[in-house]
Amino acid sequence: MSEDERNILLNWANKLRQNEYDRLPVLPEGGKGLYHYLLSPDDTISDKLVWTIRNRIIEKEILNGYNESHPNVRDLLLVIEKGECLPKHIDGNKGQFIRTRFNVFITVPENCGETYYGENKVETLEGSYVLCRSGIDEHYCTINLDNNPRISLSFGFLLPFDKLDELTSNKSIGTYKYYPLSPPKNN
Repeated sequence: MSEDERNILLNWANKLRQNEYDRLPVLPEGGKGLYHYLLSPDDTISDKLVWTIRNRIIEKEILNGYNESHPNVRDLLLVIEKGECLPKHIDGNKGQFIRTRFNVFITVPENCGETYYGENKVETLEGSYVLCRSGIDEHYCTINLDNNPRISLSFGFLLPFDKLDELTSNKSIGTYKYYPLSPPKNN
């Protein structure tokens, strides 16, 4: 996303933090952080931008046909304030489909609040995204010690093993190396 787009989303997230802070529920994993479920688009520019970014990911990662919402895999805005964290957890899957998230970072605290998949630190950069195999890999965020919150969009999908392998083959994020999920194909 562009810096202008990131600033629009940051202003939107800050407005939610100020106006809805008491109404945003605690994370279901029992963590100390806040989340806001993203519903269908409304007419505000920030909300349209959220869905534009989701659609960019769908296009870039070739997720057409996998983008239908499922009640167990909701898109959300996640805010980790100073003193908060996201505890270690693995998301539930649905049959032969793996819960997968594309996490888009709006703000990242400095030198704290790190993101981990497995025990491997994931490089998080403002304005970029990473794929999380959230239904397979234990993932978490350490305590944010900075006054700057960790704010991210998290877009959820249920993907079959082979599609997830396609998305992660020969890729790594920082020290995190993806491993294949589907059995090798016989020739």
